[in-house]
Amino acid sequence: MITIFLFVTYRDLTTHHSIIIKMVFWIIRIHEYDTFRTLNQKRLWLYDSRNQWNCKKFHKTVKKGDIIWFVQAKSNGRILGVATFQKLDTLTQSLKSTLTLPESMEEVETQINYGKFYHLEDLELEVTARFSRDFFQVDKDKHQEVHQMLGRELALIRRYATLKRQMP
Repeated sequence: MITIFLFVTYRDLTTHHSIIIKMVFWIIRIHEYDTFRTLNQKRLWLYDSRNQWNCKKFHKTVKKGDIIWFVQAKSNGRILGVATFQKLDTLTQSLKSTLTLPESMEEVETQINYGKFYHLEDLELEVTARFSRDFFQVDKDKHQEVHQMLGRELALIRRYATLKRQMP
């Protein structure tokens, strides 16, 4: 039996807490699961930014380094993965022509590029936040409990990923 001890100092905890408070979390609802799995290999997701009601706030305020939680639609909040936002780009016709997109995504013209993706499907994690739009910002003041929970989960995910990489 192998026992692993993690020593966390008070300084580490306060630094970690202040980092979580400053994080901006976005939840993106994924309706096209198979397309998501395919596009995730290229670390991108597509959407129609002309749909003002659904994604206007995301399109105008997302910043490099924000954390994106991908949640499967109609799944009681099942988290597919979490990633660090890199940038928005216009979807080029040459890239679009190489992709097999479902009919519901024929009008997409904006791509989200992200990095540091953590695949979480197998963990069966769920987020309890309820929201009507496909792009939702978890406000640290209005949704304090959800923001804290996502911050704690992200810290654990990053810690375990680091430990896993260090194991032989």
